[in-house]
Amino acid sequence: ELGTLIHGADILAKVGAHDKAILECEKVLERDPGNLQAHLIFAWSRDRLGDYAESLDHYQTALEIANTQGFPDLVQEIFLTIADLHRRHEHLELSLYWCTAFERFHGCSSRCTLIRALTMQALGEEDEAIELFREAVHQGPDETLPRYFLGVACREAGLLAEAQAAFLE
Repeated sequence: ELGTLIHGADILAKVGAHDKAILECEKVLERDPGNLQAHLIFAWSRDRLGDYAESLDHYQTALEIANTQGFPDLVQEIFLTIADLHRRHEHLELSLYWCTAFERFHGCSSRCTLIRALTMQALGEEDEAIELFREAVHQGPDETLPRYFLGVACREAGLLAEAQAAFLE
């Protein structure tokens, strides 16, 4: 029955029925407080509803569970999701902290560098942001988001040739 509730919560969250997804997750968590999927769906839905604090709590719980259960790829994904959550909710120093922690434990990745670049841009550090966007493009040459944000940042900085190159590659 828990599997059915999780599956239903996942579908509800994907179609934007976040309140209903949360209710399904709460039912699961009442019976199984350590259910990793329920915490992730709950966190994602709370974030979509603008509830930063409760979303963060569930992401951190999911991080602990994923780490304990030995899911290293998921641990990395949740780390970066928390860093980006902080950035999107303008807790920029916390975003940088989580990026630094990620890099210490997992090394560099284009997504982490991209989050750091977006955070530096939000802090008004345009030159450093552009350097970090360049680094993210170098780390993930086939990824489109770093290239897009590099193009936008370069265009805004008047580096039109580099902006055009970023958009066209």
